[in-house]
Amino acid sequence: MKRKLTAIFLALAMTLALVLTICLTACDVNVSTKNTETPFNTASPSSTSDNSDNIVAPSALATETVSGGTAARFVSMLSGDTYHIKTHSITAGVEINVEVYLKNSMYAQIYNSPGISTIIISRDNKTYTFFVDDKSYHVDDMPMDTASSPYYAGDLTLSDSGTAEYGGKTLPYDEYTDTFGDKKQYFTDGNTLVGIREIDSFDTQDTDVLALDQNVPDSAFTLPDGYTPQATPTPAPAGAFTTTLTTSLTLAQVEQNARDAGLTVYGNFDYEAPDGAPAAPDTGFTFSHPDLFYNLYVLEFVSESDAKAYADAEGNDSNHEYVQGKLVLEIGISPFDDFTADQEAQMVSALFK
Repeated sequence: MKRKLTAIFLALAMTLALVLTICLTACDVNVSTKNTETPFNTASPSSTSDNSDNIVAPSALATETVSGGTAARFVSMLSGDTYHIKTHSITAGVEINVEVYLKNSMYAQIYNSPGISTIIISRDNKTYTFFVDDKSYHVDDMPMDTASSPYYAGDLTLSDSGTAEYGGKTLPYDEYTDTFGDKKQYFTDGNTLVGIREIDSFDTQDTDVLALDQNVPDSAFTLPDGYTPQATPTPAPAGAFTTTLTTSLTLAQVEQNARDAGLTVYGNFDYEAPDGAPAAPDTGFTFSHPDLFYNLYVLEFVSESDAKAYADAEGNDSNHEYVQGKLVLEIGISPFDDFTADQEAQMVSALFK
């Protein structure tokens, strides 16, 4: 879905969104096992917990597109079309390792965290997603927009510079702001970029930079051998994951119920309806549940028919919609969540009691 998410993913949001999209696409394509180039080393990110010696500062950039302080050349590199970056972060207790290669409009990403390991390769006007654990893959007949890389910096504007604590040190940073008003602080230590701190209205997320350079071999975009196509899932019918509630609470009452239930309610409502949605919410609020990876939403629409149409269109096995009049409770379930039906029912009852 096209929406503002928390900084939880830096990489995960993009990976999961792409996987969910590709899972609905027919994938009857054979991956060649006769490629003579070196295949991806899928163990690379997970086998290295501290690669600080591998950090390479760019010595020369083809085009200097960003002016600023100590981090300007690194941001410029991440705004360009050729780079390799390796990162490590811990989000909500989940360790995430990501490695990205970009060159000549080709994109490759290796993602590793407990329970999910994927390789995404975009080349030759196709995007492949390989699931390492079960050796299966999906293919989408369109290239990936390289601007959707979690490290893309082409839409950033320098807004501040200063010093702050990062990794146990007081380090200089350059702060950049994106088109949504969210901020990224790029921390440097000498001639190396050591971390990226993302700050939005919901959260602050630190991502350690283990390597950043322009060493991008063609082998980075080789399709790995030994993967088989995944079966195309049958889409659920419209409304299959939509539940109509019989209460008659106002948005303010539901928000207060969320606070009373001990859920974390965020002060700013920032939601962008996905492309193709039959309606967009007029207002609402955002909150989180300790057992759910994504933030949740209660959306208020102009009419009851808009609310029902939206819920029916957006409800699926990872997105559960509850409708009460003009209100829609949207619960996003990620692959990380161990969220039972009983827990879900209890939360819905607490909100709409």
